[in-house]
Amino acid sequence: MRLKHLLLGFLGSVIAIGSFLEIASADLKFPMLVYRTGAYAPNGIPNADGFVDYYRMINARDGGIGGEKIVFPECETGYKTQVGVECYEKHKKGAMVFQPMSTGITYQLIPKATADGVTVYSTGYGRTSAKNGRVFKWIFNAPATYWDGASIAVRHILKQNYGNIKGKKIALVYHNSAYGKEPIRTLETLAKKHGYKLMLLPVDHPGQEQKATWLKIRKNRPNYILMWGWGVMNSVAIKSAASIKFPMENFIGIWWSGSENDVLPAGMGAHNYKALTFNAPGTDYQVHKDIKKYVRITPLKLWYRFLFNDGSKFDYSGNEKIMENQIGKMSSKDIAGYKKLLTFTSKIFDKGFTELASVPFNNFVFMSKQIPSLLKLKSYQSVYSLVSNFIENEKLRRVLSMHPLLVGGNPFTTTSIYTLILFLEKKWGIHYAIGGTGKVIEALETLMKEEGIKIHKNSEIEEILVQDKKVTGIKSKGQIHNCNYLICNSDPPYVYNNLIKNKKDYNFLFNLKLKRMSYSMGLFVYYFGTKKKYDDVAHHTIYFGKSYKEHLNKIFSKKILSEDISFYLHRPSATDPNMAPQNHDAFYVLVPVPNNLSKIDWKTEGKKFKNLVIKKMSETVLPNLKDNIVEDFYLTPDYFEEELSTLHGSGFSVQPKLTQSAYFRFHNQSEIFKNLYFVGAGTHPGAGVPGVLSSAKVLDKIL
Repeated sequence: MRLKHLLLGFLGSVIAIGSFLEIASADLKFPMLVYRTGAYAPNGIPNADGFVDYYRMINARDGGIGGEKIVFPECETGYKTQVGVECYEKHKKGAMVFQPMSTGITYQLIPKATADGVTVYSTGYGRTSAKNGRVFKWIFNAPATYWDGASIAVRHILKQNYGNIKGKKIALVYHNSAYGKEPIRTLETLAKKHGYKLMLLPVDHPGQEQKATWLKIRKNRPNYILMWGWGVMNSVAIKSAASIKFPMENFIGIWWSGSENDVLPAGMGAHNYKALTFNAPGTDYQVHKDIKKYVRITPLKLWYRFLFNDGSKFDYSGNEKIMENQIGKMSSKDIAGYKKLLTFTSKIFDKGFTELASVPFNNFVFMSKQIPSLLKLKSYQSVYSLVSNFIENEKLRRVLSMHPLLVGGNPFTTTSIYTLILFLEKKWGIHYAIGGTGKVIEALETLMKEEGIKIHKNSEIEEILVQDKKVTGIKSKGQIHNCNYLICNSDPPYVYNNLIKNKKDYNFLFNLKLKRMSYSMGLFVYYFGTKKKYDDVAHHTIYFGKSYKEHLNKIFSKKILSEDISFYLHRPSATDPNMAPQNHDAFYVLVPVPNNLSKIDWKTEGKKFKNLVIKKMSETVLPNLKDNIVEDFYLTPDYFEEELSTLHGSGFSVQPKLTQSAYFRFHNQSEIFKNLYFVGAGTHPGAGVPGVLSSAKVLDKIL
């Protein structure tokens, strides 16, 4: 069954927003008033996702608009008008374009946005009379209005009846709201002109109860039905029409009543149902290709689920109301501390990430200028110590201090500058690349090829050739490739220790730096699939064992294994079902372990440790796991050392201590070889996707 569309003739639209490109030097803030929850979420989610995908595509493909990236903060309205107004007030500062995504909200924002000089873009919804740009200067409802929709629907009916519909009965089944009432004036005017009889049949929110409506239709037998519906109202109406055997070819919906969500519940009963649209249906368009090419990233609602050894849990997200509620259940007095912590970490973020993450720290003079600010922000404290200044509950301290583990650091020794990760998550959220991180790599490869970059795969570098404090080339498969500049994303200590054979240019201080470095923990990574689905397991789960500080001390300092493990469990199939066969699940679990300075024999200990990990997961989050595993393999620090060429098998290169950060880290421009440059986890600013991407931005300022 395919949904039929009536094409209005609008194949595209151009929005004129004043001197848009002239003011693009400022942040392009396009707030979105979404409804991912509530009765209309099944329609609201794909609607919002479509805009998100388009904006991301513009940012990725074109670098934004006029050289500036679009930012599009979301505010959840639940499709409630008053909440939408509150969202507007919250986000109007600095906003260029608002998208209310609701006719009722649009009505309320028109006078406010007009007074504030803020553009409102109501795409095919909102107040039709706002089409008059002389009166409504800040409101844009392109590419079509509800009056357009009503006119086109009547025009179609006229065509079906050879231009004569006098005496015909046309019923309007409409959502009893500002949205649903929009076409009434147009249909009444056209009724006088063409002589048809108009029946008005309102359906109250949310639209599940329509028995009275369809009894009237059955009794009065209209020739045609027009529907201005939204959400569940649409599917209920289509199923109701099919049940009374109304001729579906005479049932026409507005464009908000023409999605798959609307027709699939009726199955073949929806056959011949039509819906208006202001674009040609199909997906074989360049914009769809570009979106698929550049954008397959989706935000997560639940960021992490934290589990504790006593069976308690904490769901961590960007919803501050939910966060405060959960904090209150653990420790009500820590709610105020949490708010103060966020405020303080926002200052650290502004300094440590916004200002300094993408600038080079290649000389000590620049570093020394930052010291007063860093001291003011308590960079001399550890992450755990700083969090403890604001939070008293031990469980909450663990939750809010664990972020250094994401970049290879011990929360008890990592500089508090890394609490910026906490605020970074709050600012931009946590996302998942559909298809896995490998899809990001594929997209980058595609982009590089488009830019004319030639990629040589399966070509391990055997040596970096140097002479007179300059890199002259690389040796791979016995062949020498000369170069003027070398940008390296390999682990810097591994490069300096193993790939550069000629070390005569290393001075005393640099040799000392190489020797004194402390390295991140190692990683035990266990990949497995299950023949059953664990639907109650979150996308990201972090389990804390009985001990915390003691356990981390064993990993980082004593370098011994412990049975009291903590772990991170990743379930990508929670968000992307295609990551596993139907009714199956895909996982990997990551367990921090000592790096290879421990001298642990992983050939002996690997299988034992795997069994321990399975046992712990079975007891805590994945019941009967052992009986449900269908495919599995594991990686140890040996893999990181032998295959990924990290020194000592570290998972994240050097630790993010204060004495190993910024200037004290391996420089983006080599301290020894002036035409050797580094990006990646081991150089400034550090590990993690934001850090690694920022290291590339540093080179933009050096080269």
